[in-house]
Amino acid sequence: MSESLTALAIRAVRLHVKCFPQAADLKQGLCHSNSIRKSIEWWKTSCTTGATRDLAFGSAQRISKAPWKEVMINRRLLVLLPLVLVLAAATAWADSYQLTIDHCTGGCGAIPFGTITTSNIVGGVHVELTLNDGNKFVLTGPAGGGSTIAFNLVNNPTIILANPSLPGWSIDNGGVPGVIHFDGFGEFEYSLNCCFGQNGGGNAFGSALQLDILGAGITTASFNELSTGGSPSVFFAVDIFSTVTGNTGPVGTGNPPTVPEPASLITLGLALVGLGAAKRYRK
Repeated sequence: MSESLTALAIRAVRLHVKCFPQAADLKQGLCHSNSIRKSIEWWKTSCTTGATRDLAFGSAQRISKAPWKEVMINRRLLVLLPLVLVLAAATAWADSYQLTIDHCTGGCGAIPFGTITTSNIVGGVHVELTLNDGNKFVLTGPAGGGSTIAFNLVNNPTIILANPSLPGWSIDNGGVPGVIHFDGFGEFEYSLNCCFGQNGGGNAFGSALQLDILGAGITTASFNELSTGGSPSVFFAVDIFSTVTGNTGPVGTGNPPTVPEPASLITLGLALVGLGAAKRYRK
């Protein structure tokens, strides 16, 4: 075979989490984990992404032609697959952005200024933003204007801001895409405001924020759209008050997001499978 059943099972794990990040779908998928072939067939017909359907179909075909002995040896993987699947879904497929570009007047200190992490949830995306060095969220600009966090979304959906972990946060334009200018970073479609709408460094508040962005079809991939007309254009811009320099201004994310994967979990699962196979051969 060109690909082992072990590799196919890992592909199945990744396929399932990509198609079904929601907990309800995850539980349904586990009902099929007693058969790798049945699992992949189910994921193939249920997933709405054409590329992943094709991947699953090809995997299922190869499994159906696997030698009986290899199938029996790898049956132990079926016992471990639900555990690996659950742990992988809980820890992987989150996008992480680093705030590394400084457009503060006079500078806001050393990079990175913070991290933004997005992860899929039911109905949208969970966002976590942590600022470094005690920097704080701020709202600057003319009275009644300005923005604290700005971003774009693919396909321009109408969104809802939900469950902010800090008080005093709101969304511009009622969640409808508009044109929001962020000094140095160009124009964005969406923005969030902190600090009960109060401008200036004296009203800066909070260094760690969690919230949910809800809307039809929104996933972590929806955030992978740059601002327009920026120098440079970025995925996120954040207005901060620097406790290091005392300055305020926007900082941005310069590079595409990184996507951590639970390699240690997969390695552990494969090691246990290998021990089971070796024991079978000794018998």
